[in-house]
Amino acid sequence: MAPAMNTIGYEAAALGNHEFNYGLDLLHTFDRQCKHPLLCANAVDWVTGAPVFQPWVIKTVQVPGRSPVKVGILGLVTPGVAIWDRANVEGKVTFPGIVEQAAIFVPRLKKAGANTVIVSFTAGYTTAPSYGDAQPHPGAAPTLLTHRVTHLGATHAGHDDTGSCDSRGTGHPDRSQRTHCHHCGHADQ
Repeated sequence: MAPAMNTIGYEAAALGNHEFNYGLDLLHTFDRQCKHPLLCANAVDWVTGAPVFQPWVIKTVQVPGRSPVKVGILGLVTPGVAIWDRANVEGKVTFPGIVEQAAIFVPRLKKAGANTVIVSFTAGYTTAPSYGDAQPHPGAAPTLLTHRVTHLGATHAGHDDTGSCDSRGTGHPDRSQRTHCHHCGHADQ
């Protein structure tokens, strides 16, 4: 996978929950093989609380006819990894909430010089976590993140296993999100 991503020219990638399915050793090998950073601010060392992967990156984007823009990209993953991949992460890595970590790292990106910040994360469209109440953190729907964390330029969210959209899009619990459903291809207007 890394050679394909390198050939395509990825600038950065946020880790998702499935990257933890095969253990941390393989994930760190994959990280070393990539020419771009694998971002994850809320996969933190069990003991120190420090991120075990690069949490963010700032990329300078040249806009034709304008001054360059420094775009901060913050990666986050669903805390459900602590449950789904317990055998791979318990005692090694813990997963604080997406909103809580974004509230810490977005100001750091701004202080480091980002003109705008994109938060890319793996979570569903609703705040109800698909891992039940076993974790104290709600699912981080894009609306929750944007209401609780200031200075966001954009959010990029993926991974909704609820199958909550029908072909008319009426199944989306919050129609104000203007989302694209990966289950059926429906895009809210």
